[in-house]
Amino acid sequence: MAGKLSQGGTAVLVAEPSIAAMRAHIDRGYVLVRGRIAAVSEDGGPGLDRLYQEKMGIQRT
Repeated sequence: MAGKLSQGGTAVLVAEPSIAAMRAHIDRGYVLVRGRIAAVSEDGGPGLDRLYQEKMGIQRT
């Protein structure tokens, strides 16, 4: 559903800590920390995952 909306030019806001289901449809994402924008990803899901983990102090194993 969100994919069809965004293809038609409609912005879709999804507030979700786990982006797994939406990763393929993300064009731009924001990392919010305590209500403030901490990072912006212009390269979709993989970049957003990396930025989120970095800003939250999560280390990948």
